Amino acid sequence: MRARESAESGNGNQLRPARRPRPANGGKPISGAAGPATTVADRLDYIADIALQLEAMSAEIGCRTLAALLELAHQEAILQRQIARRPSSRRV
Repeated sequence: MRARESAESGNGNQLRPARRPRPANGGKPISGAAGPATTVADRLDYIADIALQLEAMSAEIGCRTLAALLELAHQEAILQRQIARRPSSRRV
């Protein structure tokens, strides 16, 4: 009963819907209802951009360890993108 009261009061304790798992497709195009098919390389571009933005935000607030980890994630996404764009791409 207490959980229901919390949810109804709007204090932020509402349950979130479960996320659907995302398949790992290798280099195959990924299609969705929201837009045109994207490739793994396209997704890696997006991940690299987001990691770079999060790195900058972390550095601004003085979280040096988090910023360093996000820099590493950015570099890894770029490396994997380069591998994915090779004609005979084999992911590491």
